[in-house]
Amino acid sequence: PLLRALAGTTSTFNFFDSFLSAVYVLYLTRALALGPAAVGAVFAIGGIGGLAGAAIAGPLARRAGVGRTLAGTIALAGVGELAIGLADGPPLVALAIVALAEATVQG
Repeated sequence: PLLRALAGTTSTFNFFDSFLSAVYVLYLTRALALGPAAVGAVFAIGGIGGLAGAAIAGPLARRAGVGRTLAGTIALAGVGELAIGLADGPPLVALAIVALAEATVQG
């Protein structure tokens, strides 16, 4: 039952995340009016978030348990994806929102 739930959650998240990936750069450049350097910064910050997440994953799983860690991280990634869609305002504000959201999703 646990493996089935994990597989279902992961595949559902990845399925819908692939929709975002298809239009993400267009959204950043056209809707949020971010330039190429800002888009690069968003992805770089996402990479840093991924490294931070990898660094704390083991200790967090040992402390909180694997199940709670998986549930918490998928929920946190979902909140990050939602924040990407809610980013609005001047380009600098939108950049800060999507950069933080990207770090959360990748981490």
